[in-house]
Amino acid sequence: GAINAGQVTLASGSISATLTGSGTLTKSGTGTFTLESANTYAGGTNLSGGKLVAGDVGAFGSGTVNVTAGTLDLGNLAVANNVTLQGGALLNAAEYVGTATVPATKVFTLDTDLGGTLNVLGTVDFTGGSYEGLTGTGLVKRSTGGLVVLSTPTTFAGTFKILAGGSVKITDPAALGTATIALAGGTLDLNGLSISNTITLTGGSTVLNPPADLVLSLANGSYVSTDLAAGVKIGVTSTALLDLTNVTNDIVFQGGTLLNLAGYAGNLTIASGTLAMPATLNFASLTMTGGVADFNGVTSAFPITMKGGALANAAGYSGVLTIAGNVTMAAGGAGLGSLVIDPSGKLTLSTTIANAVTVNGGTLAGGSIALSQVTAQTGTLNSVLTGATALTKNSAGTLTLGGANTFSGGVNVQDGTLAVTNVGAFGSGPVTVSGGVLNLGGLAVTKALNLTGGALAGAGAYAGTATIAAGRAFTLDAALGGTVAVAGTLNTATGAAFTGATVNIAGGATLDATASAGLVFAGNSRLNLTGAAVTGAGNTLTIAPGATLASVNGAVTGNLALAGSFAAALGAPGTLAAPNAAVQLTVDGDLALGGVLSLTNAGAAGAGSYRLLTATGATTGAFASVAVQGINTAALHPAVTTEAGVTRVDLFRVATATGTIPTTVAFGNVRPGAALTSTLTFANGAIADGFSEQVVGTATGPGTGFAAIAPGASGTVTFALDSTLAGAKTGSSAVSIES
Repeated sequence: GAINAGQVTLASGSISATLTGSGTLTKSGTGTFTLESANTYAGGTNLSGGKLVAGDVGAFGSGTVNVTAGTLDLGNLAVANNVTLQGGALLNAAEYVGTATVPATKVFTLDTDLGGTLNVLGTVDFTGGSYEGLTGTGLVKRSTGGLVVLSTPTTFAGTFKILAGGSVKITDPAALGTATIALAGGTLDLNGLSISNTITLTGGSTVLNPPADLVLSLANGSYVSTDLAAGVKIGVTSTALLDLTNVTNDIVFQGGTLLNLAGYAGNLTIASGTLAMPATLNFASLTMTGGVADFNGVTSAFPITMKGGALANAAGYSGVLTIAGNVTMAAGGAGLGSLVIDPSGKLTLSTTIANAVTVNGGTLAGGSIALSQVTAQTGTLNSVLTGATALTKNSAGTLTLGGANTFSGGVNVQDGTLAVTNVGAFGSGPVTVSGGVLNLGGLAVTKALNLTGGALAGAGAYAGTATIAAGRAFTLDAALGGTVAVAGTLNTATGAAFTGATVNIAGGATLDATASAGLVFAGNSRLNLTGAAVTGAGNTLTIAPGATLASVNGAVTGNLALAGSFAAALGAPGTLAAPNAAVQLTVDGDLALGGVLSLTNAGAAGAGSYRLLTATGATTGAFASVAVQGINTAALHPAVTTEAGVTRVDLFRVATATGTIPTTVAFGNVRPGAALTSTLTFANGAIADGFSEQVVGTATGPGTGFAAIAPGASGTVTFALDSTLAGAKTGSSAVSIES
């Protein structure tokens, strides 16, 4: 049957009837009572004495079970009710799936296995067993019960305190959530894991299998770390005092007091506060992450690593100072020690220093320093570099120059990569690239470059002159601007491009495009060939729209596609049989004509023939237009012809005609049947050397003109008015003479 739970108070025994209703079931007294059925009452259960046993997963209805005293036996069933633990004890709770909460100000002793989630807002004395989930912001204490292994991630954010007799092993780095671990005489085995929890020391404790980065914080009082594993660091907070007698562990100073510091021979880190150095220093090393190390003028040479903080009164320091963080070096800082800047370090100079500085991947910034004081093959030099020393990049790695430097010794790039982030980074001396890579960072650098090897990068906006001397070779595999003066060999590989560059190949020099499978000059770039060649058999040299190719006895071994401009400076003219070939470009391949033929006067241009291009392969297309500069087009007309692989331009004189050229010829009245005939004769007075134009006469109206007449010949225009119709007629005819 069914019973209303609100009418029942349990003492001892059992009940199999179903408990219903909205009332609360209460168990008191010292006896044991078992709920054998799946009940439906909703008012919750209060246990204040004896033992209450669950004989079914639904034994407690739908409400919360509140335990203030006695024992709650969950019968190893998957009970899901929430449980409030204000006192008493749990038994057979390993299969529990709900949330058991210890309220604030309450203390509960857990000595059995607990499933589900343990929500600690008060205090749990964890003396035995285990828990599955842990949440809350309260205190969990472990003092007895042997070793407990924590292997499940939790969200616990309170304090987990390990007392004398307690032993905890962590096998998951999140096993204690974000809780503070308070070591107070117990043992903590970290299993080699790096955890993010803060670990404090308040008494003698043992730490087993610590990771290399573990720091234990000494919260209060005096402590000697005889029980700590090697490698564990001790953090000394602002209220702590640490006696260093017999201490060999690394120390992290965060304020507080260190006793017997003069005899300490370990590794000291200063994180905050000010630590006064004793007259005798025996440290193995000092690391600064914050705070101040006040040397009080003490002479010392042990290594110092600076990640932050500051050194005071350290003029007597003569060791190696390694910069591994963001550090500012001011007057009164380090003395004459050597400075080393690690990859993670940045040293900012606010004053001129005399220290020797080695940059091993870090950054030197601010102020100025003589280049002779600096050793660097990797890292960044943003300080202004001064003096007459040369900078030589001769090993692997990247070195970046970011200052507006004034050193005058020049720059030599032999290996690795030298990058610049300032157009004035090179100082005033010459720059030579013989190996490695010079990266100009996309800047409009105007510094002259001497290229004898190596490579360029980020040079598309380069605005200076790069020279390849005779007998030298340089391979380009990136975009390049500015002016390139080639007296040796310029090899182009995949990625090579000229946009806005002027490339001068002269005096037997070579532009070798074999490896780049062709080469394109684009934008407003220009290629000038003077007695030089572009090689790359089978490949194509392309002069794109906007780009220009100019030649004086140049050659292309391969194909040529002209879509931009071909510039020819015309000197004295030749004949058809012997044209002037001074600007000729020989193409050992196919020639595709297009773009603009740009003609200029080299000083003696006149009527005659000029050979421009000779191709051994097929010549296709034609120039789209001819642009003329410095040549009187009122007296000379250009004509482009391609025959048998030879493309030439001929300049023809504009012909002049002798004779009267009236605007119109007027006829009088002519009667029917009569006719009037009149003629005008014109002569072509041009020179008859094959480069003068003919004269054409045209009559518009009654009359006929004459066909083209060559120089020295004459032509007649005949005018006639004939009327066979009645009535008198009049008329006129216009005459025009054209070259």
